[in-house]
Amino acid sequence: MHPKQHNRNLIIDVGTNSVHMLVCDIGTNGGKPRIVLDDRRITRLGHGLTLTNELQEEAMARTCATIREFAVQAGRLGVDQVVAVGTSALRAARNAAEFVKRVEDECDIKIEIISGETEARCAFLSIRSDESFRHLNGDHIMVVDIGGGSTEIIVGRRKIDNFVSVNLGAVYLTETFLTSDPPTAEEMRTLNSFLEDTWSTQSVARAKDNSHLLLAGVGGTIVNLVGMKLGLNHFNPRVLHGEMLHIAEIENQIRRLCSVSLEERKMIPGLEAKRADIITAGAAVLRSVLKYFDTSRIRVSTHGLRYGVMYDRFLSNTHNM
Repeated sequence: MHPKQHNRNLIIDVGTNSVHMLVCDIGTNGGKPRIVLDDRRITRLGHGLTLTNELQEEAMARTCATIREFAVQAGRLGVDQVVAVGTSALRAARNAAEFVKRVEDECDIKIEIISGETEARCAFLSIRSDESFRHLNGDHIMVVDIGGGSTEIIVGRRKIDNFVSVNLGAVYLTETFLTSDPPTAEEMRTLNSFLEDTWSTQSVARAKDNSHLLLAGVGGTIVNLVGMKLGLNHFNPRVLHGEMLHIAEIENQIRRLCSVSLEERKMIPGLEAKRADIITAGAAVLRSVLKYFDTSRIRVSTHGLRYGVMYDRFLSNTHNM
């Protein structure tokens, strides 16, 4: 019998807005990971969390069903090891332990609720360890990860110099500030003022040095904004990954989003229909970051946290950071 050449691993990222799964083969003697399956579902686990501080029953049921579906798929693929991580919604919810136990009982998967610091480090790893961004290795970069419940900003070269994780994301900001359909000019002004105040109080912002600072973005917000820019009829990571987005394009998209109803937003090419209600707030976050750091463009990555977890947990010997 030939010795096993690789281990097959499953990473599940349980976010406030969506659940991602990544199945990858890691060679027993090192080498590049091979991606077997990369999939995602929008389940909106954090729906209503802003008002109640608790996960809602329907949201938990949707998310648990998705994790169960992913576990079945992974089982058919012969996965050897599973790592599941939870982020902002599970850090914040009073009943997070109830949901974690439910997933363990129904799916036989234990979710590890990671800190904002760990989430930031893995987001940074997802860029630094990506061959598509290898040309940035000698540069000072800032990684922006806009999620449903939190936003991470990480600055560094080969290693992290500074980072911040703030409890604001596209779901939270929509439920808090943008309650009209479409959002009113006053709601947008209030949101933008709040975001400007937020960055001005964060250490990563106070220590900013914009000389040769290159930006890379992960998360559904920036991926969808690029999809809208390109007018894609379906999600195509090969086209999206590495694409550049300019602040003028973001501002144009925000004006467009604020001029139409939710039902009309759902029809915009490149925008996932299930993200149409929160994309405006996410775009406002991205614009506010670029404006505060006085930079005009950001490059998109379709990888994000799940890839960072892969490098962190299964390739740490070759991707130490």
